[in-house]
Amino acid sequence: MQGSRSQTPGFRENHYRATARPIRGDATMEHITVAGNRGPAPMSATAARLLGERLEEARERRGAAEAEAYERRIGERIATLLEGGMPSIDMATMRAVADFVETPPEPEDPEPTGLGKVFKGINERLERRGYRGP
Repeated sequence: MQGSRSQTPGFRENHYRATARPIRGDATMEHITVAGNRGPAPMSATAARLLGERLEEARERRGAAEAEAYERRIGERIATLLEGGMPSIDMATMRAVADFVETPPEPEDPEPTGLGKVFKGINERLERRGYRGP
């Protein structure tokens, strides 16, 4: 007995349909030139607007020289993302780049202080004597 199901298990007809309308908001891409990036970077209109707002805010608060350095760091990060295979920059990516591009890198192995020095010394002495921790 054959029902009204399709012959391919797990596939429903007309389930996957291409649509010509954008899923969210305005999906137009803009090509913006940013200092630190070799060519124009494809990004959404909202990401371009956010970048403009952040750069203008940096010029007002920090001055022109600091704003140029900020723009260059953003451009370098965008270039790295695009070279890594990202097709374009969206709003979330631009927000992450603009917010965290100025975060200083954490030191690889910070010098211990206080009790950390004591435990480091004890561990070094134990290692010299041949004890290997768990």
